[in-house]
Amino acid sequence: MDGKLQDETLEVLREAQKASELAYQVGLQDEDETWMNEVTLAERELQDLMDDYTREQYFTEYRETGIYRFELDMPKDAAYLHLDVTYSDEETQSSASAHAYAHFHPEKRYIQVTSSTDEAKVGEFAIFHIRSNFPVQQFVYMVSICFIVYYNNIRKNEFS
Repeated sequence: MDGKLQDETLEVLREAQKASELAYQVGLQDEDETWMNEVTLAERELQDLMDDYTREQYFTEYRETGIYRFELDMPKDAAYLHLDVTYSDEETQSSASAHAYAHFHPEKRYIQVTSSTDEAKVGEFAIFHIRSNFPVQQFVYMVSICFIVYYNNIRKNEFS
């Protein structure tokens, strides 16, 4: 958080504390033409400042790394999600797509395959991670190139 925002936050917190200690009724009018006392006004200012602070923190990672994280609440009956993202400014334009499919298993058994290789290139290794909420005895995998199976194998897990 930058120094100016931190100073403003501390100042509003001090004002809110003073107002709550005094807690006397002095009518003030806001834009909505409703009456409030100083305590209510200080609480509203504090909430607005905290919202600004939260918003600032929320975008900190994006400003530092260019990564923007978010969560989606999907309807329970959704079967498919297609996400298209586009970034553009004066110098650059970039886009990406992602697909997600709903999964269901009556015994709530799930498996996830992810890759920690950010930029795979031809001829280089790629690392994949398999996570499940049940023991996997073995898994079958294959590498395909242009819809042609290039390599396949079975990996057996040895549990200790």
